[in-house]
Amino acid sequence: MPRASWPSGPGGPADDRDDAVLSPSPHVCCLEARHRQTAALARIAQVACWVLGEYGALAEGGATAARDRLVAVGEAAALSDSTRGYLLSALAKLAVQAGVPLGPGGEELLAAAATSHSADLQQRALELRALLACAPGRPARDA
Repeated sequence: MPRASWPSGPGGPADDRDDAVLSPSPHVCCLEARHRQTAALARIAQVACWVLGEYGALAEGGATAARDRLVAVGEAAALSDSTRGYLLSALAKLAVQAGVPLGPGGEELLAAAATSHSADLQQRALELRALLACAPGRPARDA
């Protein structure tokens, strides 16, 4: 007499196979959540850099305080190349629009970007150096 086969329902063998195919492992879920969180934080940092570059002179403490905040973020955080690009652009805007010098921390960030493996960061650093050399009230330097 043949053995009776139970229909596959919730909790049956077919359901277990479907779960294995449809559900990623907990490790994958954790990594995806971490990636989304990191991407969101990077985007927030980029927006903050842009805002400080555009409106830093209006901040409490003025453009110098905004520059110091940007430099502190650049020195303290492990930033992506894209976010470092936003940071360099913000420093350039403050330096040219408000006449705020980069300061030692800003110069270090600029030097690190100029020797970066990222061509985009190298280009931004060289453009910022050229922009600072041509800024009104600054002596022209030989390139």
